[in-house]
Amino acid sequence: MDYARSVDHRWSSRRPCMFYVTLDDGVQACRGTVRNLSLGGMYVQAPEAELSLNSQLVLGFQLGEGAHADYYRLPALVVHLTRDGAGIMFKDYDEDTIQSLRRVFHETVVDAWH
Repeated sequence: MDYARSVDHRWSSRRPCMFYVTLDDGVQACRGTVRNLSLGGMYVQAPEAELSLNSQLVLGFQLGEGAHADYYRLPALVVHLTRDGAGIMFKDYDEDTIQSLRRVFHETVVDAWH
């Protein structure tokens, strides 16, 4: 095993969760399902998306429901591709967004289908 390839360089651990997200690359938008979340990014299952490594996206998603729903649009970068989806790294988000992501991360929402 090549040790350098097995090291995880995330600055935050991942937690399983499920919610929908829109991936918009400026040409097309598609819907995916977030499968895990860290404070620095997420893995999105989107088998029909035509993504490329290092492509820039805008992620659109909702956290919470009803009167407590918050809507987000975050710039992001595709950093890993799989047959079924992509690892996405967040870019340039504000303090309110990071606080909301922390809340979701620490609550480990597994049944939050929107």
